[in-house]
Amino acid sequence: MDFNKVQRTYFREYPFLKGYNHDFCKIFRKKSSLLKQLRIKSEAAGFTEQLCPILTGNDCEGGGEAFSIQDSENFFGTKTYLTVSAQLHLEASCANEKGVYTIAPVFRAEKHDSKRHLAEFWMYEAEIAFPDSLHELMDVCEKLYLSSRLYLDNDTVECSNYSNTIPRVRYAECIESLSRDGINITWGDPLQSSHETMLCQKFHGPIFVTNYPADSKAFYFKKCQSNLNEAECFDFLVPNIGEIAGGGLRENNYDVLLENIRRKNINPTPLQWYLDLRKLGHPPTGGFGIGIERLLTHLLKLNNIRDTVHFPRYEGPIKS
Repeated sequence: MDFNKVQRTYFREYPFLKGYNHDFCKIFRKKSSLLKQLRIKSEAAGFTEQLCPILTGNDCEGGGEAFSIQDSENFFGTKTYLTVSAQLHLEASCANEKGVYTIAPVFRAEKHDSKRHLAEFWMYEAEIAFPDSLHELMDVCEKLYLSSRLYLDNDTVECSNYSNTIPRVRYAECIESLSRDGINITWGDPLQSSHETMLCQKFHGPIFVTNYPADSKAFYFKKCQSNLNEAECFDFLVPNIGEIAGGGLRENNYDVLLENIRRKNINPTPLQWYLDLRKLGHPPTGGFGIGIERLLTHLLKLNNIRDTVHFPRYEGPIKS
């Protein structure tokens, strides 16, 4: 059987055969090149790579979308999860560093049967000490994105020619723009994938959406001093995929952070170590995460994120 003449959908049922297909081998080589480039740029910026735990005692996002480990309480003495993000541990690692980063697997128990979701995927995450503003974080994220795109372009991958200046638009402005276009949406509503697509079309390429409603974001985000209803955060949207990155400034006041945790009905006990950092003179930090597979899907113009992984994990039986 000539596996190079088989449709990609065939390998969804038989993923262990992808290594016999030239197209998949090319994708996996590009993925390897992308990871190498992210490390090169991070080290050049003075960031130190960290290896963060896969097992954790908390759901970083606070959304209840973490996989719990069976019998973990008998072993660890507390309920344990597969990590959804290395962010909290990266913040601790940033105590005496200009910046830190990691590239590691994360896990989300979200029941999405879509072309852009995986239950297990890899994330590039960075945390920076003493960021001047949210724009500094977006500058770093933008440089990584543009350098990755240019690197793969030079490596014969076809990518769209976007401007080197990516628009930065406040969430409130996006809501107003969508409303003017006849979309039934008001301030406080989440941006759906269709809204993200429309915004990328309107701005003719990727955009940063900033300052989402604070109540809709995780407990660790700092609020805008000019408007306490907004968070100092951003999502990075690209055509055909939507969000591929997100980040923001971290709340570094102990009392405010504890109040945020309680307001969102999160048990503060597993997070006490994270809270205690605020008592030890820990530097203010900010950071972001980039989904590797979503970024690769976008850069290679693939139709399905599952094609970026040899053995993709999503809701349903694990085939191999």
